[in-house]
Amino acid sequence: MGLNGDEMDLMVGIEVCSEIFRPAYLLAQQASGFQFAGGPLMPSEHSSDEEPPEWAMRDERWTIDGLLGCYDANQQRITIFNKGIEVIAPKFGLQPEFLEMIVKVHEYGHSIFHLGMMQPEITSIFGMPPQGKERMVADTLRMRTETYNEVARYVHEQIAQGITKIVLINLRASATKEQSRNVCDKMIEAFNALMRRQPEEYRLDSVAHLTHEQLGKRLHKFIVLTHRGALTPDRDVWDTIMAW
Repeated sequence: MGLNGDEMDLMVGIEVCSEIFRPAYLLAQQASGFQFAGGPLMPSEHSSDEEPPEWAMRDERWTIDGLLGCYDANQQRITIFNKGIEVIAPKFGLQPEFLEMIVKVHEYGHSIFHLGMMQPEITSIFGMPPQGKERMVADTLRMRTETYNEVARYVHEQIAQGITKIVLINLRASATKEQSRNVCDKMIEAFNALMRRQPEEYRLDSVAHLTHEQLGKRLHKFIVLTHRGALTPDRDVWDTIMAW
């Protein structure tokens, strides 16, 4: 017995959701070329129904990290501000869950910059005896946090936004359903509109000439060099490297 129209719509809806609503941390890993090692080297994720820091500015000049979500590197904690998501999503023509997806990816972009590692590093750490592993994880977290906190805010937001852009393009490219592609198009359009409403550190004008593949490779290299202490992660260095 075949499916009726309502059942077909439900099946398509489920398939669309499965294509779009993939775990944000996995999408950030794929876009950046890094992985989370787990435990203290993996951020926790929480939702808050409290008023976000920039709630009073919600009709004015607000930022993604002040109204929609934030990442606390010292606590390795992502917080999604439900009130901010609900009030802003309609202004960009999105259902709240789709804006939440964009914001989650942005915040995981911050955290992958902070905690992301290459697989050989992860294998090396977790191949140690328990006591040595615990000490190495603590030392790695301390050093990564010190490095992260020294990075210019402009660079932080450029990296998080760059990863978000790559994720959205990847989602669109991998979508197999027309409805999924339509949703991705709306999310990309909303992301671009959102950028135009943000301060310059959230806008990707300086890397607009790059394909998303080029952007991904340069982001990855910049993060590697930052983790190694091989460059000063300020705006001048970022603009120089990304302008190639």
